[in-house]
Amino acid sequence: MGRTAPDLVPGQTLPVAIWAWRLAALLPLLLAGVDSGRQRSAVWIVIAYVAATLGYQESRYRQQLVFADAANRWSPSSRQTTALAADLRLTSWPRQHPDGWTGSAVITALAAGAVSQDDDRLPERGELVLLRGEGAAPTLWSRHQGLLEVSRPRPLATPGGFAEDRFLAGRGITWRGRFASSAPERRATTVRVPPDRDLAARAGVVCANLRACLVRSLRRLLPPPEASLAASVLLGEKDERSRAIREPFAILGLAHLFAVSGLHVGILLAMLLGATRLLTLPAACRLGLLMPTLLLYVVLTGMPGSVCRAVGLALLVLLAPVAGRRSDTLHLLGLLAWMNYCWLPTSLLDTGTRLSYLAAVGIVAVSRQTAWLRERLPRPSRPFASGLLVTLAAQWFTMPEIMASFGWISVFGPVANLVAVPVFGLAVWCCVLALAGDAVVPWLAEAAAATGWLLFRLLAAGAGILADLGRSWCWAGPPFGPLRLGIFVLVSAGYLLLLARAARGAVRARRHMVPAGVGVLVITIALVPAGRFAGGGRMSAVQFDVSQGDCALLVFPDRQAVVIDTGPPGRSASALAFAVVPWLRREGIDGVAAVVLSHGHADHTGGAFDLAAATRVQCWYVGGHADPGPVRCADGAVGRRLHPGDRLHESGGWSLTCLAASVDVPPGTGENNLSVVVGLHREGRLVAVWSGDLEAAGEHRLLAREADGPDEAVQLWKAGHHGSRTSGTRPFLDWLRPRLVAVSCGVENRFDHPSHGPYTVGEDTIPMLRTDLDGSLLFRWGADGTLHWRTARGSAGSLPQTDPSAP
Repeated sequence: MGRTAPDLVPGQTLPVAIWAWRLAALLPLLLAGVDSGRQRSAVWIVIAYVAATLGYQESRYRQQLVFADAANRWSPSSRQTTALAADLRLTSWPRQHPDGWTGSAVITALAAGAVSQDDDRLPERGELVLLRGEGAAPTLWSRHQGLLEVSRPRPLATPGGFAEDRFLAGRGITWRGRFASSAPERRATTVRVPPDRDLAARAGVVCANLRACLVRSLRRLLPPPEASLAASVLLGEKDERSRAIREPFAILGLAHLFAVSGLHVGILLAMLLGATRLLTLPAACRLGLLMPTLLLYVVLTGMPGSVCRAVGLALLVLLAPVAGRRSDTLHLLGLLAWMNYCWLPTSLLDTGTRLSYLAAVGIVAVSRQTAWLRERLPRPSRPFASGLLVTLAAQWFTMPEIMASFGWISVFGPVANLVAVPVFGLAVWCCVLALAGDAVVPWLAEAAAATGWLLFRLLAAGAGILADLGRSWCWAGPPFGPLRLGIFVLVSAGYLLLLARAARGAVRARRHMVPAGVGVLVITIALVPAGRFAGGGRMSAVQFDVSQGDCALLVFPDRQAVVIDTGPPGRSASALAFAVVPWLRREGIDGVAAVVLSHGHADHTGGAFDLAAATRVQCWYVGGHADPGPVRCADGAVGRRLHPGDRLHESGGWSLTCLAASVDVPPGTGENNLSVVVGLHREGRLVAVWSGDLEAAGEHRLLAREADGPDEAVQLWKAGHHGSRTSGTRPFLDWLRPRLVAVSCGVENRFDHPSHGPYTVGEDTIPMLRTDLDGSLLFRWGADGTLHWRTARGSAGSLPQTDPSAP
């Protein structure tokens, strides 16, 4: 198996003031002796100040971390990695993949005298690592020793998209790592400590056996699709089948049903409370029986934050009567949030954490203030009214966070939740009953499982039917800026005060509830749609960071989009599915006028099927040997061949034209030199060029056909062949005279791109942007033709339409 990591010693503490966290954790205890509402508010203001201060320190610390770097602006990039001997213990259930497994692990010991070669910052004892291993996945809490190679998680690639470093930080994970060796083959070298020598590892084996037994029972009681779904929602056992089932639910705003969350903890708690009440047990005995069961469920689900929060709140509620205190749910939520923050400050970076707290606060606050209204309704309609109020409150309070994280809200969300949550909850109830009665009353377990299967199948069928309609009824928009967020908070607070007055019996407040609610809705609708990057009336373009590949998207003044190449494929989904599709949804673009596949290499065509599945494409244009396969144009054609001079789209004085294509080329020409070259024109003037992987021979043919170059320097050129030395010849650059070069390449790619060196025109070096170091590149042209650009990593600039340095 390999050698044991030598001389492992405890490392230094984390670079955070641990004493500050511990002192801050004591602040909520001051509330126990405070009766005045003003004094409580003062205490919470102090708590908020401490939280903001420590959060600022954490953000400053995170800004110092480096994911990748290059020797200079035109050299290949490399990850900042460090290799050192370490001892780790798994802290979550690892996920099995075809080529290995991944799971979070805590560093328990490090080698003495370790020195980082690429980064000043070394891993520390107590930090979490997203560990990747080979072979079969180990069990929870197993120990591993070996030569650990760590690097930073990937930062934000596309504005509004997925940021791996932020996602992992929300779970307390600072590093990505794998066990490696110094041998040339780089095979994993690790020693796994046998469970019989480690008490925690032994407990993990017992839990793994119990978890596997529950999964086997579900697979025996339910058909494969529903068994995968039940294992996913009850135990967090996700696979490709369950992910496919969840997709239509996500479009309808029901993705939260499939997360192991407070809903399932509530169902389990309701069943356990029902059993204990039948036995008429006192509160202390009830707490003693329920606590181990709930804690075991936390372990079986892999200790996700949502389950930990729900179980924590449940235990606080159960503890209140034992301590002789009346529980205040909002107060308990505040205490739980503070303890959560002190235990893991970076958890507030997690979208799920913020959504769960906001939804819980909204549901409790609105339910309190509208109890009088529900009591006035006829008894048969009260459950419906309660469900609708709960759904609307959760949707309203989480709206800013949903817009910031996902960029869109399904209009069907409230109604869909109103129907789906009870049905889904009943299906989960049936699955839990089936598991509980499998060994005792088999016939009852089979009946419960059959009922759960039927409910799951009805939900899946309904979601599949409504998914296409739901795609067209998504309320898309950008994140709330400070001004809009302030207006939203003030308007919402004002309406909550109106509800509070109505709850106290104020007649005037009750009369104004409905018109005030309509006003709040109108104001919110006016706030959300404004401020998109690709707004109507302007020309915009994005060169997406899709790792080692190419994918650009142009949005014309009429809000029609054209995609140039679709990036590389992926193991489960292409890079386009993770970067481009969410961006389209956030921008409210529900169709693509044209897709250009410049040539047939996989790093340019790998996302074609995912794009066709996610949105409507009117026409496909292909170059070289590219073939979209069964994907067809709106008129039934498989893919159209382009000729020089063909116009792909035009709007508002802007047009996209083919400059070169794979027609009339000599036999035996390489695929790269069959690339389609397209140019963006503004009122007949060439301003931007995308040249696929065109190399020197293709550039010479283009120059021979287009002897007269552009009248003025081109503002933007997407460099050919990922910045390789095989493209960007001196005659071509002199003909094009680009003022800004964009290179699309991946970090530490195996081709060592970019390899061209500085791009120059005359004696001037052309500024260069790179997707591997800068993330996705966003371009927008102003009314006067000025090109404004910014990157996902924060840099920005502009270029006037005419080069001021030109003679």
